[in-house]
Amino acid sequence: MRAYKGIVSLLFVLILGIVIFYSCGKRDSQLVARVGGRKITIKDFEKEFAVGKKTQQVRTASLEDKKTFLQKLINKKLKLICAYQNKLNEDETIKKLVEERKKSFMFRRLIEKEVVEKIIPESRVKKYYKNASKEVKIRQIVIKFNKDKPEQKTRALERARKIVRKLKHGDNFATLAREKSEDRQTAKEGGKLGYLKWGPNSYKNPIYVAAFSMKENEISGPIEKDNAYYVIKVIHIKKYQVPPYEQEKERIKQSIFRVHNKEIERAYYDYLDKLKKRYRLKFSDKGMKYFVNKLHKKVSKTDSSKEKKRKSIYDQFSVLELSKVVAELRFKPVTIKDLVETVKSYPSHRRPKFKTVEEVKEFLNGRVIPLLLLEQEIDTKNMRNDEVVKDQIKKYEESLMIRNIYKQMVTDKLKLTDEDLKTFFEEHCEDYKHPPMREVQQIYVKDKKLADKIV
Repeated sequence: MRAYKGIVSLLFVLILGIVIFYSCGKRDSQLVARVGGRKITIKDFEKEFAVGKKTQQVRTASLEDKKTFLQKLINKKLKLICAYQNKLNEDETIKKLVEERKKSFMFRRLIEKEVVEKIIPESRVKKYYKNASKEVKIRQIVIKFNKDKPEQKTRALERARKIVRKLKHGDNFATLAREKSEDRQTAKEGGKLGYLKWGPNSYKNPIYVAAFSMKENEISGPIEKDNAYYVIKVIHIKKYQVPPYEQEKERIKQSIFRVHNKEIERAYYDYLDKLKKRYRLKFSDKGMKYFVNKLHKKVSKTDSSKEKKRKSIYDQFSVLELSKVVAELRFKPVTIKDLVETVKSYPSHRRPKFKTVEEVKEFLNGRVIPLLLLEQEIDTKNMRNDEVVKDQIKKYEESLMIRNIYKQMVTDKLKLTDEDLKTFFEEHCEDYKHPPMREVQQIYVKDKKLADKIV
């Protein structure tokens, strides 16, 4: 604890930095606190402060809320410094946990770069951020046409252009909207539509795209949408103070992802199919058939000891049998061992039965092969050196270090007897009560006969 007290004495806090939370300047260099040799910049603070909060909560947070949160950040930095002083970054258990998680960080980043960002580019996320900082109030004049009649569409366009010319020469928009607009609901209000808010799908709507790129009192040219031409005028722009882009980026991405989740899922499987072709995936019916036969081979009387019965059937493959090939990729053969290791990662009650070669092929194609392909792509794309991945790994490692130093310095030094635990439980027994719960699975079908057959 002496070292820990020494760290505290190095603490120098600049609370003034929080007051300029949304001021201009370089947030990555302006300090709100210095803990020993470690800095907490405004950018660091803003990013951490926004985690788990809605935008409105961040906007309306008081200085006192920010001071309280800053103290938590300082405490976190102190624990981390203490963890490094105690060389927890060299702890073998922590190293092992980090190594186990590295692959998942790299997988996620690979899919983000090769699939997600091609559907939702960074430029769209930035545009969403920019447009979400305001609401745009418009008036509109709508001239409709029949899509199946080109001559009608041509006449509608000429009428819309004529209206634009009149507006440019000073005619009143509200008056023209009442006289000319074919959207009767807004026409009687002088074309007033109200405030538009930017959302995940707004980029598809040409009215929104135009309105959010215009200035106040600006009038658009004719905008085609569905079966009509629209002429719009921006009559007011309501602007909001927003947190920095880096702070809002992930929240915006999630909003867009929810809208495009099916598209992203299809793109992911298309990406896997391309990899299967690139790496020349071929299945071995002979190897898969051997696997199925071995799996369902009856246990002989000599093998029916209690120890054998306790063993999983997957533990009974010999080294030679595990090396048999069930599929091939350009960079490696896929063996029974690869298949068995994947199956054993599932809880025993959810492991497939593999009664046919086709079932084995389906499992390989859907579960085993994708992992091998993604692992190969991680190496090909050098994902280990990706800056985002390195940052995620570092943060995960430091979170483990903080948790472990607290355990070493505090919880491990607490001596609790069984009597202490019993007394605490009796005093707080209400906290340990839970309603009865059941884990269930269901198969949903609309046909009664099919349901009876499944049962």
